[in-house]
Amino acid sequence: MGRVNAGLVVGGIIDGTTIVYDIAVVEGDATPTSLLQFFDEAKCLPDWASIWTNRTSDAQSVNSLPRIFIRAYDTSTGQDVTHTVNITNVYYNGSLVGWDSNGISSSQGGVPGMLKKLGTDSAYTITYNGHALQSVMMIGNPASALYNPDDDRISFDGTVVSGGGQIAFSGIGTNLSIREINDANAGYSVELLVPVTVAKFIMTDNNNAVQPTQRLARLYYNGSPVSVASMTGIQFKFYDITGPTEVLLTNQSDGITIGQSAVSGDLITIGPSAVDSLMTLRCRVLDANNNELCSDTSAIYDLSDPYSVKWVVADDTSGTNPIPYTGTEPRLDLRSGQTKYIFPKLLTDKGDSFPAGSSAASVTWTFNADDAITGDPISDLPGVPSSSGQTYCSISYSDVVITNAAGDRAKRPVIIHAQSSEF
Repeated sequence: MGRVNAGLVVGGIIDGTTIVYDIAVVEGDATPTSLLQFFDEAKCLPDWASIWTNRTSDAQSVNSLPRIFIRAYDTSTGQDVTHTVNITNVYYNGSLVGWDSNGISSSQGGVPGMLKKLGTDSAYTITYNGHALQSVMMIGNPASALYNPDDDRISFDGTVVSGGGQIAFSGIGTNLSIREINDANAGYSVELLVPVTVAKFIMTDNNNAVQPTQRLARLYYNGSPVSVASMTGIQFKFYDITGPTEVLLTNQSDGITIGQSAVSGDLITIGPSAVDSLMTLRCRVLDANNNELCSDTSAIYDLSDPYSVKWVVADDTSGTNPIPYTGTEPRLDLRSGQTKYIFPKLLTDKGDSFPAGSSAASVTWTFNADDAITGDPISDLPGVPSSSGQTYCSISYSDVVITNAAGDRAKRPVIIHAQSSEF
């Protein structure tokens, strides 16, 4: 008997081809870092603009400026083809970014002086697997108490070469998190980062061996990494929140290894036996008194799994205007007043449907929902039934954008999880 899990973040669509992509954010020495900036009325932390302005007198700190590049893998061969990525366009919040003669972002796209485009011959270029890469570096402060207090998004168009051919991609992006500076515990945040030594996914390499993936839980305080010396009593706990109840993962759990990192925080290694196609991983950070300081979530996909899930999103229960959402970490964005109906469809790893009449063709689903930022379960969504035997669920704009009593609106992206019946 088999079973698969699936998840859809409701809150762009990544191209579904034999190529899978992920965004890497690293410092100059390839240490994974965060696109997270804190602000108050007087300052930003980290102050990327000041670091860039003072780069001549303080060359060391320039290393900490985040570089953003795209990693790409051919899932049919397991080959890492990152070195063939060619970035053609950069977008900031959906607007095309323009560049001056020095590779600094111009007024086009509304981000003057915030980004620097790095070619393969720049002094700040990232080297990955022996290849110099195209990337973008943060050199300005996007956060502003007055003008920009909420999250932004950086995305890319370009091409990658695989199997002797050139494949185009579009809209591959990542969020830039913007948070207000807080005192005491409210200033803590944790990010589940992907070490550049591993793929973001569990996948079969070009030697036909299945390789696990890893996540580095890195703790920050108001945007600055917390040192190992300052983490006395701090605990990192990992949970599988894919199903209706969260499951604590330990070093003895099937397919899981947890160890200390040389950076700061814990490093969890996740093998294929721990994942049924998808695991949504949650990290909670606790203080010495077991008070939760912060949490983060990350999707773990097993691309070596013999099954996969395609999401079909329609306007009603009869499947009107169906749109397939495929690829890793598919995202659905809703507009004001919209309600969408979501149908998970079980496929083989080749993307084929199962024959009619087979047990795999007639699976049903159990749905549950979690907050995509904190990982907390959400039980009050009327369109997401918790009972088994379902074939679809629904979600509305009011589920992902919450209005409080004062009329203020706040984004609440939701992860819809679907667990199949056994087959």
